Amino acid sequence: MCIASEEEAMKKGEVVTKREKVLAASVTTAPTPMVVCLGDEGVAYCDKGVFWKEVEVLVRIWKIMVGEIDTKPIEPVQNAISLFGDNKADPNKSQSARIHKVQLEAKHAAHMQALLKLEHNQKKIHELSTLLKKCDLERKKNMNDDPTTKHETETESSKMKEMAELSSLEAAKLRDQLSHVLSELKATQRELLNKETELVAARDFKLKAIADAEEMRNALEIEKEQKEEIMKQVKELSEVIHSSKLDDAIEAERENFAAVLSEKDERIALAEQELEDMRNQIEQNERKIMDQSTQIGIMEIYMNQLKEEAISAKEEINGLNNAIESVTGELQKAKIELNMYKERDIESQVEIALLKSQFQEHRLAYIHQEHENQDWQGELNMITRIGSGSEEVRMNMENKNGEIAVVAAGAELPCELASMKKELRMAAAKMAELRGRAEQALSRAEVAEKAKAALEDKIARHREHRQRRKAALTALKEESNPKQFSPSSPDSTLTLQQPLGKVLNLKV
Repeated sequence: MCIASEEEAMKKGEVVTKREKVLAASVTTAPTPMVVCLGDEGVAYCDKGVFWKEVEVLVRIWKIMVGEIDTKPIEPVQNAISLFGDNKADPNKSQSARIHKVQLEAKHAAHMQALLKLEHNQKKIHELSTLLKKCDLERKKNMNDDPTTKHETETESSKMKEMAELSSLEAAKLRDQLSHVLSELKATQRELLNKETELVAARDFKLKAIADAEEMRNALEIEKEQKEEIMKQVKELSEVIHSSKLDDAIEAERENFAAVLSEKDERIALAEQELEDMRNQIEQNERKIMDQSTQIGIMEIYMNQLKEEAISAKEEINGLNNAIESVTGELQKAKIELNMYKERDIESQVEIALLKSQFQEHRLAYIHQEHENQDWQGELNMITRIGSGSEEVRMNMENKNGEIAVVAAGAELPCELASMKKELRMAAAKMAELRGRAEQALSRAEVAEKAKAALEDKIARHREHRQRRKAALTALKEESNPKQFSPSSPDSTLTLQQPLGKVLNLKV
């Protein structure tokens, strides 16, 4: 029979523990020696190929010497080692915890920058509101000075107020989104802290188990010394038994020992079943730890996605602010151009009305002069036909010639009318040009409104996407809420939770 030392058995991980006061034996799947515990006073180590007959002889001699078997339980050392692994895994866990801490610090710094940017945007909004107030004061002054533009300024002020309200609502909504992202990151940070506390508790429990194992090792060394002394006594007693020829007593003891061995075999079978159950529980614990590690990895991926979404949201906020500034600038320019065009249109309409009135006056004078000219021409024709040479006729002719000169002077009116018509055409062309510019300004305003509508649609889509992400996160928290890991109770029943990857439908 091969008796191994306790240190070699502990190196190979084959120390058998027993919680009940029975005989324990354990055979592992690896090619390592089997350990048989006979009580507090000694531990026997043997190979797999040792026959049970040799064990029966040893136990019978042991019973003769001691009288009864003391089955005090040994502390669970191998269970603690197999449950919590080797000390070499501690650096990896501490390294992963340090990595998590660094990532959390980086995320905290990024969110502080986001808050600073949000404060900067609020300052810009405050400046824009002050500018709007100044514009309102100027508008009121202009309304008091020029009552004709009251309606136009009211419409412009209402549009500007709507634009300011929309920009303030968008800023408030974006602020709410950033606060929601911060709350989510804080929740994930708390979860990571809980995981770190669990790892620290497991490490403490493992250190305690290692200390218990060292104590057990010292106890086993003491038992080994006692076993060597007892083996010497057993050898002496065996020599005495052979010399005294106590075969009858030995046979009776053999029968009694056979009965005891049968009972012990049953207890050994029960102990092996319990060890198998403990191995299954350890495997379930390992699977649970793996599931938790995968859940932590998926949560890190989700945190990275949230960070990318926060960065994209900041970029969209900057783009929206730039677009709003450009749209407001274009609207201001279009309003200024419209006011200028309206003033020019009013002036041109006044000039056209004056020209039309002058044209009507000259036209009436021209028609009157043409009628008089026709009358005088008829009289002249009659006078020339009569051919009278009297002085009275000459005087009449002179008078008529004077009137004809007046008529000739009145004949210059068509030239003035032509020039007035030309001015009217130029004024009409100018009005058409002003109308074209006004239409261009209106088209620009429509394009700006369309761009504003597109931006609002984009914001609505982004909001809907955020709501979907929020609903997915709430469903994730409800469905996969991990329980607290309790390393002090390895015999408790384990419940397998649904992995986080199946809930999110992610491919890791």
